[in-house]
Amino acid sequence: MTHRLLFLLFFSLLGSQSAIGADAQVWINAGMRYKPTKKVSLNVNQHLRLDQNVSRVQGILTDLSVSWRAKKWFRLGGGYRFQMDSNKDGLLLPGHRLHIQARLKHGFGPVDLSYRLRFQETLEHDEGEIDARHTMRNRIGVD
Repeated sequence: MTHRLLFLLFFSLLGSQSAIGADAQVWINAGMRYKPTKKVSLNVNQHLRLDQNVSRVQGILTDLSVSWRAKKWFRLGGGYRFQMDSNKDGLLLPGHRLHIQARLKHGFGPVDLSYRLRFQETLEHDEGEIDARHTMRNRIGVD
């Protein structure tokens, strides 16, 4: 029953008037994970984002990350992202992002509750200048 409702919702959105005039975008993602030990995980992800009705590259992103499971309920990690994002003129400009994070997770029967705190340092090129941003990101999840 749920699959039928999602199917009908998807096709009703395709046929709506607002979707016809909108810009079609595609985000493609592929990744690999390697676990050298039971507690350490290395990840590589490649993203390709297309816009303007899938005719222009909006961005190319490469993510490298590592995580260490200190306890069953506590995980530490860090990562690096290299990105080429298009500016308002359609030129691809490079950017870099470093992050460190900690995640807490607790299970309540079939439901897992998690909290992640991440510190990000982002460096982006903007018209010949380098823009640096520091960001603290919180994420609460229920699985």
